[in-house]
Amino acid sequence: MISSSDINHKRNKVFAYNVPGIALSKTLTVLFKLLHYVLLLDVGIYEYKTFKNKCIVKFLTIATGVSVSIVYFCLIATVLRKNAFFYWFYVLFISQYMIIVFIFTLSNGMSFTDYYKMLLRFDAKYQINSNNYYFNIKIILVIIISILNRIGMAIIYCSYYTKNCYEMSFSQIIFVLPWLTRDVILIMNVFLFYVTYCRITKFPALLENTKNVGSLRNSYKLIVDSLEKTQKPFDFVFTISLVFNIPEIMLSIYFTLLQVIHSHFLEVAPTLSISYFSITHSVVLILAPSLCAGVLPWKTNTIKIVLHDKLFLEKDKNSARNIKLFIKYIEARPLKLRACNLVPLDFSLPVIVLNLCVTYLIVIVQFSHLS
Repeated sequence: MISSSDINHKRNKVFAYNVPGIALSKTLTVLFKLLHYVLLLDVGIYEYKTFKNKCIVKFLTIATGVSVSIVYFCLIATVLRKNAFFYWFYVLFISQYMIIVFIFTLSNGMSFTDYYKMLLRFDAKYQINSNNYYFNIKIILVIIISILNRIGMAIIYCSYYTKNCYEMSFSQIIFVLPWLTRDVILIMNVFLFYVTYCRITKFPALLENTKNVGSLRNSYKLIVDSLEKTQKPFDFVFTISLVFNIPEIMLSIYFTLLQVIHSHFLEVAPTLSISYFSITHSVVLILAPSLCAGVLPWKTNTIKIVLHDKLFLEKDKNSARNIKLFIKYIEARPLKLRACNLVPLDFSLPVIVLNLCVTYLIVIVQFSHLS
């Protein structure tokens, strides 16, 4: 049986450059370990010595996720059994949480940690200072702000609308963990595209200062291949979150219309404000990966322009051939991404979501005879 160390060795052989070994900073190592322990998100921070150890850790992660989900289901059945709408809403959401844990634990693709290490090797090869991106500070700051916002909104919401919440603040915070899990994955998805963007923007300058176009073409191929392998589990979570949140947005708008018509709006205005703030938080996190990924084709187009300029001045036939091959490869793989080969990860997604919400909201209003 192939051990985990053998798999990692082969992967390092494929993705390594001729530079010294690369290690993550202590802050990122601590952050990724906390994500594994608290939110059960395996982002590849551990390198297992044997395949058996890897299987044991993954089994314990899944078993913990299932146990936590069972506890959540019991709490939901105890507290929200009289409110059918919120009962099924939370049941579906906890089911989504279980699916997310399963996807990230059982994923055999390239992990986020391995992908980031590959980009650090890219930086080392071309003498790029990785510290200029301030990646460590940015990702930690965004995750902390998101966590504090979720916990704060949960406490404030439950202080106004206690019948759909738990009486103890500690229980409120514990129940926010599934939301935090999804939020952190979406944040990491944003930074997956961000770190890729940072390296793609370096290609025009590198092309202008080197004649070895073939090496840069191989580096571009390496980044694109690795991104596709790393992106797969994030794509599933992104698609699930999108499918789950669109009905939530429409129901919230429909509920607001009902309250306005029945003159109850002022009574529920504080609760609705908090609810909409939380929904806005979710929508921003869901749309952020598509907006970040939508910038990548612009940068690949810039690389093509630089290559065409370089080809116009190139006299050596072999160099011109390498430039043409690079241009053709970029045209074949311009980093126009789609989640699960279905959802476009570009600036058209917010328009599609808005169009869906407006269209189906009109249908709901007409069928319900809202007047």
